[in-house]
Amino acid sequence: MPATEPRSWEVLADKLPPDIVTNLPATALSTGQTPDATGMNCLSEGYIHVGVIPTATTRIVKTYTIGSDTYELHYNRLWRLSTNTIIWNAPEYTTVYLPQGKGSFTFSEDSQTIIKMMPIGAAGLIFFKSTGAYILQNAADPDANWSFSDLIQEANISTATHCVELDGLVYFANNSGLYSIDVSGKVTDLSYQYRANITAAAVTAQYEDKLIIIGDTHAYNTKSKKIFKYSGSTFEFVSRSLQSADGNQFSVDDVIFEIYRSATSDKTLKFITRVEARDWSKEYELLVPYKRGSHENVHWPISADTGRSFQLKITSLDSTIKIKRILVRVSHYSAESRDK
Repeated sequence: MPATEPRSWEVLADKLPPDIVTNLPATALSTGQTPDATGMNCLSEGYIHVGVIPTATTRIVKTYTIGSDTYELHYNRLWRLSTNTIIWNAPEYTTVYLPQGKGSFTFSEDSQTIIKMMPIGAAGLIFFKSTGAYILQNAADPDANWSFSDLIQEANISTATHCVELDGLVYFANNSGLYSIDVSGKVTDLSYQYRANITAAAVTAQYEDKLIIIGDTHAYNTKSKKIFKYSGSTFEFVSRSLQSADGNQFSVDDVIFEIYRSATSDKTLKFITRVEARDWSKEYELLVPYKRGSHENVHWPISADTGRSFQLKITSLDSTIKIKRILVRVSHYSAESRDK
């Protein structure tokens, strides 16, 4: 059993911005995880920083009209959807319809309509239905020697806007969460830690920073592989719940915020605390004084309360303040193995 120290400093939060995890209890989370956070800057690596949901860019798709039919241009060829059939034109023909080979292919597993097609991988196309998806891996072949996958049932969407391509992967959202699919047909669940909190919505991309935007409520950073939640301009950060390894009671009487700041005037940071499942404390308003320079540690004593777990919630954070790490001073606490 680990030794119990009478008083020590423990890291409550670091490795930021936090990763939202709701499929585990708050007491099981690591320092870089949170049970709830809203309004984080998803591009401020290493910090808790106020942000809004990034603006996405509409994907550019070139279309042509032949007769009364609209085609999309992919891989130097026109393609068109007709219920559960795809129709293709000969390469380079954009003003007349000239079928090549069979000229069409019908997906016959069911009668559901194909609602969306888009590029996938280096030279593939994916076709979505409400019941699944199909992948054509060699869509750039000028001789139209196609091969199609069987129905991939785990890749389904209800609306054409619920998917987008970025860096060869296609991302899609349905009422089970956010997923990606590659050209081989492998589907990856990206929101399993955030189970049931992402539902079907329009999926777009912020191409410069490699972000996937889901409706107006969530963003997924494809580089950090973290999900971020938004609700207008609302900001809130809830820490993991610090719990003693031996299950004994402990207390917290001081908090340190390691911050980076850019303002040239005094600012404030507001937070509340909770021991076990009791009511949240009064709101503490911490003064962050202006000092020449950027990094500093700000202490704030709190009313000590004894219990088996401790949690902190930041309720207000000025946009000029970035939090790098949060530490708490504990008495009679034995560290969990994940905290070492």
